[in-house]
Amino acid sequence: MKTIQSAAVALLLLLSGNTFAAYTLYFFESGGNVVASGSGSLNLGALSPAGSGPLSPGVIASAGLVFTGTAGTVDAYLGISGPPAFGGGGPVGANAGSGDMVGLDSTMPGFVFAPAGYVSGAALTSSATWTATSLASLGLTPGTYLWTWGTGPTADSFTVHIGIAPPASIPTLSEWGLLVLAVLMAGWAMRHRFWQRNRVG
Repeated sequence: MKTIQSAAVALLLLLSGNTFAAYTLYFFESGGNVVASGSGSLNLGALSPAGSGPLSPGVIASAGLVFTGTAGTVDAYLGISGPPAFGGGGPVGANAGSGDMVGLDSTMPGFVFAPAGYVSGAALTSSATWTATSLASLGLTPGTYLWTWGTGPTADSFTVHIGIAPPASIPTLSEWGLLVLAVLMAGWAMRHRFWQRNRVG
């Protein structure tokens, strides 16, 4: 019983300390359209605030610039490092966007954009759609592109996958942890009932 309780406490501590943030964006073709779908979170602790302003979803592959989500006001943060571009295409506005407005601009010194008032570590989900087009027409070069910033507890990244659809949903570390915790507690309950039954008998 004590072993199970100790394991449960250790697991909860592990889950509460799982604060690493990262954001991933996928560009892929679907039904004659191009879709950009992103999710994750951002740790802005190592970046410098660089102002605020309104943005709409769009992409400029030759500048390594992309914005996804519902048009709205964002806060800009500078200090990221990564490739200067992810293709040769010029500016193309998206036909639709939904979710949080999240963006990336590879123009030195490099910026990331988050919804106004965003708090580091909060979940973000966004998407944008360019209708009746292709990755090639948008000037997007298939591949994986990574931008990073910070060190230690402030380390984070923004990844762009082009030509790859988002993977099917898989359990996160927290979800796996809760599952294991449930199994541990179920085992403890069965053991407790067995002990009580034997004691009464």
